[in-house]
Amino acid sequence: MTRQYVHRIDPADRVGLRDADIDPGESDLLDRLADRQFLDLVLPRLAPREELVVRLRFGLGGVGVHSAREIASEYGIASAAVYRIEAKALRKMRWYACRVFPDRARRAGMEAKTGALPQTRIEDRQKRVPRVPGKVPPAVQARPPVSACPPSRPRIPSRRPTPTLRSGWLLTAVVGLYIAMLGFNSAIAYHLADRLGASVAIMIAIGVGMLGVITALIPTVYLDFAPHDPTPAQRRVGLKLVMATLLAGASGFSTPVQPFLQALVLAAPPRFHNSTPETVQVFSFAIVPLSLVYLCGWLQRERKLEASSE
Repeated sequence: MTRQYVHRIDPADRVGLRDADIDPGESDLLDRLADRQFLDLVLPRLAPREELVVRLRFGLGGVGVHSAREIASEYGIASAAVYRIEAKALRKMRWYACRVFPDRARRAGMEAKTGALPQTRIEDRQKRVPRVPGKVPPAVQARPPVSACPPSRPRIPSRRPTPTLRSGWLLTAVVGLYIAMLGFNSAIAYHLADRLGASVAIMIAIGVGMLGVITALIPTVYLDFAPHDPTPAQRRVGLKLVMATLLAGASGFSTPVQPFLQALVLAAPPRFHNSTPETVQVFSFAIVPLSLVYLCGWLQRERKLEASSE
């Protein structure tokens, strides 16, 4: 290691150190660990007056070596105060050396003392002011803080989350039960089994029931979870699905459907007779109003979202 900064304590300074109750051995710290990398890392972490005293005492930065009496007379403070500032700075430097450069400090014969030393924040260098203002050499003067302008962030328009339509979930449940009822209807299952076989009729009933649930989920999922600004194609498809659900529910009241269901039930054996026409009417009474309420709520929600996005 190449020594760049050398300092020896004169007898007068040793007397002052003894009076100030400071360990003189700590003053050999920079002699044993004089490295530019270490100094560049540690000096900015000291307080401004501690860095000033260390630079003047050890002649760092080309300011020349000053004794404690010279520093005291130049800045109008007592020599004991200079010793205390120097001792505190050297203790901090020892603490940093033993933790940042442990191998190098161990080879130099330094050991960390017990207890953690409070670290001086680098940001505090711009906030602290020396107790006694005086003439500071150019190499020691701290650079004024540069106020960096924060980068301009693009303004993101705040959008409220899409409100959910509870009528859509209720409509989904009703339509799913309606199609499942048609799939597992005993009269319809009898006619399918009579023509296609029992196993095929069971598979068709299960398939129709599952298809009914999936088909019932398509309108609500497609519309209720659509983005705030759906494309025209998405809007047209959504409206077609709602209108198809509305027409399917209204078909239960039509004249061709009711006689067909009654004839279907009467054509089955007596044990397969049920109230299929009345059940279809009940579900139609539930589907038609829910479809209208859901459609009106969806259109009203889309208008509000379009107005808020402008």
